[in-house]
Amino acid sequence: MKVAFQLAMPVASFALAIAPAVAVVICPTGGLHFLGWFEGARIAEWFAAHGFAAFVLKYRVVPTASDPAQFEQESARFFREFSQAIAMNKRPRSLEEMLPDAASTHVRKLAQADARQAVNYVRSHAAEWEISPDRIGMLGVSAGAFLVTDVIMANDSASRLDFAVLISGGETDQRQIPTTAPPLFIAVAQDDRWMSGLEVAVFTKWDHAGLPVEFHYFGRGGHGFEIDPSNPWMSLLGRWLASRHLMGTFHE
Repeated sequence: MKVAFQLAMPVASFALAIAPAVAVVICPTGGLHFLGWFEGARIAEWFAAHGFAAFVLKYRVVPTASDPAQFEQESARFFREFSQAIAMNKRPRSLEEMLPDAASTHVRKLAQADARQAVNYVRSHAAEWEISPDRIGMLGVSAGAFLVTDVIMANDSASRLDFAVLISGGETDQRQIPTTAPPLFIAVAQDDRWMSGLEVAVFTKWDHAGLPVEFHYFGRGGHGFEIDPSNPWMSLLGRWLASRHLMGTFHE
């Protein structure tokens, strides 16, 4: 399978990191049809400010029209069909129930390959970039979080994750959790009717398997929390990373 991906990294990350750095690959949101690049960059800047080598992954998505008017039509149709799928399944049991079209199913496999190759690429350049090869993690938001769980479930040594963060997304479906699955941080809001049930299921599987997991279930917050250092989930993430010795003392 041909893998096409791009990694972008804020320049500040290396300057602020103490070698060997802890690395994180960020998978932005976008419903497999778009990429929330600005959001991904803001998360990367937060990590870079705390000494991480932070990468943002540009993974493959469903092709869209280059013509602005046609793009708007496609976007409107996508969100309309997505809303209809959600209405039929108030608590979806999988990403496929939310994105049932063949194009989304196909591109998810391509995006998963991109995510796995990104981790492999960072690890293979660890010495050159002064990154610790056994301290490489991944964070995903919404659709990006599903790619994180896909990477974990692939159970491939080359794309092994040393820690993982799921924000408003992710699933295990019927797949068996590998015994080598990484420590996991999860944050979701109860009023996120798309993802809350799926993330509860992920937490339950990690917990039953006796694997390290921290789960934050907020009463309100909607889908894909606002990316802001003052947001509670980012503070909780910082404390969790510090508790796992992935950063120094966390200062909000």
